[in-house]
Amino acid sequence: MAAITANPLLSVKNLIACPECDLLLRITDLRPGEQALCPRCRCQLARPHKHSIEACLGLSIAGLIVSIPAYTLPLLGMKLLGKSHSGLLWSGVAGLFQEGLWALAIVVFLASMAFPITHLLLTFFYQRPFTP
Repeated sequence: MAAITANPLLSVKNLIACPECDLLLRITDLRPGEQALCPRCRCQLARPHKHSIEACLGLSIAGLIVSIPAYTLPLLGMKLLGKSHSGLLWSGVAGLFQEGLWALAIVVFLASMAFPITHLLLTFFYQRPFTP
């Protein structure tokens, strides 16, 4: 069980309230296998999740795998009067640039391609347990 203290003089940033009895508590870092309980009502306040690093790694690998067809397969297909046209996400960004909407093209590129891939790559390559 983690060390928790009830002290009315603590700053608001360091306090949590028990969801059952509303006792204000300061909680310390929890080690694997520990849990924080309210000293008044014994309600569980926090516990570290088991295998959270493995789950995050698995989800980042799945995201990287799924992003390959998301960026290479057509996003939209239209058929009108016998003519068909399909567009990729890249072609949408390129079309915005060609129309002179370069600010919108940059926003679309960053929000739909650059930031998600960067986030997945950083999550994949920096999987380390948190040690204070």
